Amino acid sequence: MGGQQGGGQQAGGGGLGGQQGGQQGGFGGGQQGGIFSIPAEKIASIPMKSVCLEHGKPEPSPKSKYTLMPVERFSTDPMLRELLTYVSNPQVNPQAAQAAAWHLTNKMTFAQLAAEQNRSLISPNGQPVFTQQDLLQAQSLLAAAKEKAEKNPSPATKGTGLIRSASETAGK
Repeated sequence: MGGQQGGGQQAGGGGLGGQQGGQQGGFGGGQQGGIFSIPAEKIASIPMKSVCLEHGKPEPSPKSKYTLMPVERFSTDPMLRELLTYVSNPQVNPQAAQAAAWHLTNKMTFAQLAAEQNRSLISPNGQPVFTQQDLLQAQSLLAAAKEKAEKNPSPATKGTGLIRSASETAGK
């Protein structure tokens, strides 16, 4: 996002949600909260939706190792905690969720978000990262997250998490 490149690390938040389940009630199936078991000798590829929480850091690399941890280790903001509960919802626009996350975690204004450009070899002058519709939906997500946070001020929300690289968690 935002034209960042490289192999650095960044924090991301999101959820596994209950929408990824299979017909047999497997991973998150039947709205069971995403509980599953992987034998120690097996490797699993688990799809999940997430957003970047640290604008300006280089894009993460698929070769990096990540560790799941509670979002409260990144931020105690109840609005962020509630915003991240929407990320796994298939009806939520991922770009709107990203704009809302950067607005909260990086204090970016909506004017700054509107000015974000993706630059590439194909489009060196850049393409907007967010459409007006994305930004309007981000504002709606923030309003909903604020309402939920006011109703649920406790720090723990089931299913919320943060992903950091193993190298970042080693220094903590």
